[in-house]
Amino acid sequence: MEAGFSISSKKSSVQVLQKKQEWVPKQKTVNMVWKPPIQGKSKLNFDASFIQETNHASMGGVIRDDKGQEIWAMAERLTNCEDAEEAEAKALLRCLQICADKNVMPSEIETDSSAVCSAVNDQTRNLSKLCYLYRDIQRFREALGCFTMSCVKRDCNSGSHELAKCNR
Repeated sequence: MEAGFSISSKKSSVQVLQKKQEWVPKQKTVNMVWKPPIQGKSKLNFDASFIQETNHASMGGVIRDDKGQEIWAMAERLTNCEDAEEAEAKALLRCLQICADKNVMPSEIETDSSAVCSAVNDQTRNLSKLCYLYRDIQRFREALGCFTMSCVKRDCNSGSHELAKCNR
């Protein structure tokens, strides 16, 4: 018996430890799936692929209606990208340019880039090195109508992710 502990305190310590072990969450496999926008609306998913060693980037975008039917999809190379965030921001801007050209206004936009999602949703003035891109994105947001921007797991963005990898 250790000094300062009684048998009853050891017993309760063991019981507490056993209870803690019961609360350890088990790993779950969660299948993420794309969810359609509300009826009568469209959703844009986009992604960029950036290779740091070469500074090469490419992007993909897919816009679908509320039934999941593809309205358009595209993949292009991106130039002069210094990092992944810049590639993602340029991908969004390019997709918005195409939306404007095709007169398709998505009510929702999804990306797997939390940095771009945060920057677009932030209402304060962006002072980062990418402020010029985020300013242009905000102009499109105003011109196309207010869309929601959310960050999703890559599983929900797989179509645009695969397109982005095509042009690497």
